[in-house]
Amino acid sequence: CSAAMLDQLVIVDTLQEALADTTGSVGFTRREGATRETWASISHLISQFPRSVPSMSAESLSQGGDQGTMTGLVFGREEAGLTEAE
Repeated sequence: CSAAMLDQLVIVDTLQEALADTTGSVGFTRREGATRETWASISHLISQFPRSVPSMSAESLSQGGDQGTMTGLVFGREEAGLTEAE
C-alpha cells in the first residue's frame, strides 16, 4: 500500500459501519458450501449481477466510472472466512 492510501485508513467496529457509505459490496471468503457460488473473476460476477455493484458495471466503467458511488470490498478472516450473516 502507498502512504497516501494508508493515510486514509479508518478502523471501525462493525461491518455495517464499514459499508455505511457504499452503494454495493463484494465479499471474498475462503469458505465453501452448497449455498455459496464461486466466480472465476470479479468481471464475471459483475456481468451476472450488474446492479449489485453499480460502480463496477460494464456501463459505468465504459463511461469512466460513476463518481457518485463507492463499492466496498469485504475480505473474510484468514482462518475462517466470512460468516453467513456477513
